[in-house]
Amino acid sequence: MLLVPPTIESLAILEQGFSKFWLWQGYLAIAEVHLGLGEIETALDLCQKSLDIVIETKSVLGQCQVPHLMGRIYHRMGQWDKAEDMLKDNLRSFENMNMPPDEMAFTFWHLAILYHDMNEANFKNIPRATIRELIKRAEGIFERLGVYYDKALAQKLSED
Repeated sequence: MLLVPPTIESLAILEQGFSKFWLWQGYLAIAEVHLGLGEIETALDLCQKSLDIVIETKSVLGQCQVPHLMGRIYHRMGQWDKAEDMLKDNLRSFENMNMPPDEMAFTFWHLAILYHDMNEANFKNIPRATIRELIKRAEGIFERLGVYYDKALAQKLSED
């Protein structure tokens, strides 16, 4: 059986007659693809649709996952305050739901990259120790779980 990722059109059709509980995941997956293609505005629109469904269905998992991608999208848009708010909201959601730290590794990682970029652009002065701590936390989880990550980037982000 061939599995094909959902399209925007197929999700819109399904939204008309089916439970919305799982649709946020489809919109989020497509948003991730559009972000990867550099179609930032489309990615943000899809992510917002996902968030609307998460709010409507009160999806606990969605409350953790959607802000993470929105933070990454705002980062790519150069809207760093919004990006920081979304990624911090993501961490708070994980903590409030007593999720294991393993679930937070990519948020630590992306927050460290955001802070590095903020410093490089002289937008905000985030202490290097903060960035190093975020990288250290992410790396520890990645290595324990055997998850691939960019070790050269981790080294660069950790430098003074």
